[in-house]
Amino acid sequence: MSSSDHKAMIRQEFTQQAQAYAANPSIADHARLTRLVQAVQPRPRARVLDVATGPGYVAMAFNECSLKRRVCAACRASWRSKILW
Repeated sequence: MSSSDHKAMIRQEFTQQAQAYAANPSIADHARLTRLVQAVQPRPRARVLDVATGPGYVAMAFNECSLKRRVCAACRASWRSKILW
């Protein structure tokens, strides 16, 4: 199997599982995400980088905790990144 075929197969598998992953209650649980942010105790002007963000729940949780925080979420699978304010 060539490298490009292998990458295409992995991309296809991740794509097929993405919706189920995003809908998983333990991944999307707002209370759990809030506890994560509280455990990290980010400073008010901290920068947060969420690499391989998937559905972006962690990045959104950090973004919601402070209007002064800058959060960047990057997901290579979709080749996009987004800065949340």
